[in-house]
Amino acid sequence: LTNRTWIEARGKQGNCASALHVFNWIMKQVIEKNGCLMVAYGQLIHIHREEDFVNKLGKFIDDDIDLWASPGTVAHVATLEQQLNSKFGWTMRCFVHDDKVVLVQIFASCEHTVSSRAGKSKSSQPGIELYPMYTIPRQGNETQYDVVKDIWRGTEFPEHLIFPVGKATLTSGGIEEPLDLQIPNHPFQLMECLYGNWMVPSSKHASNHMKVVC
Repeated sequence: LTNRTWIEARGKQGNCASALHVFNWIMKQVIEKNGCLMVAYGQLIHIHREEDFVNKLGKFIDDDIDLWASPGTVAHVATLEQQLNSKFGWTMRCFVHDDKVVLVQIFASCEHTVSSRAGKSKSSQPGIELYPMYTIPRQGNETQYDVVKDIWRGTEFPEHLIFPVGKATLTSGGIEEPLDLQIPNHPFQLMECLYGNWMVPSSKHASNHMKVVC
């Protein structure tokens, strides 16, 4: 992907686009190709509880935008990096394990320090994280149904909670136009499995390596 020299040079220029503008553009590219890129984890809570990604002051509620992506969508988004560079001043990095992409981080070049270490990407804007999701047929697991696995966090969900993908439109205080979103098939049941009473704000995150059975 983009080399360190370009990222550092572009970062010094400043004026990188906002996270919601980049997210909106990526979603449009994915939807146009009939891809799968769903709002996940904390952001799934925020669009249902606060009904926005930002607070009343326009500040992001969370420090990133979490998304679940099909393997095909991960591959498609990777091809968009040059456009992210030229249009928005953003770039990305991928983490690979056993020849599979397990995490994609998309972030602004502005105020970013290049590092090869795994961890939150830090820049002038909240980052966008894609977690690849793989469906495991029931013949390949101990359950009586297919499961969908987030291979970065290790979380597993009954397939019917995730698919078929749902749609939602969100009017946000952080961007001028409505956001067309993809969400899991049963978001409320999914949030209850992950967080319990998700309507009560908490600093607790969904546990890594957690098998969710509902």
